[in-house]
Amino acid sequence: MRTDAAAGEAALRLVDRLREATNNHDPDGVAACFTTDYRSETPAHPTRAFTGPDQVRRNQEKIFTFVPDLTVELLAPPWTATRSGRNGSTAVSGRTARRTICEA
Repeated sequence: MRTDAAAGEAALRLVDRLREATNNHDPDGVAACFTTDYRSETPAHPTRAFTGPDQVRRNQEKIFTFVPDLTVELLAPPWTATRSGRNGSTAVSGRTARRTICEA
């Protein structure tokens, strides 16, 4: 059984592989980061749901075509979380995301 630290390290390696594949515009590399039972669901657009890495690959091919200068960077670990203690300590949880949108 993995420890929390080992699971965290594995997750960071996966995020780094996904970042590298995206920055290399490698749709196969991006798809390799997803398992065959991966399920994408978009509640606002239920007909767009799909399962598995094959559609991830096709989607990334389109994204790389339409956004040829796409790059990503990992600013910080994606999640920061603490929990409230019985002694009244403060709980902090959340995710930080940054998007930069430029018009050519």
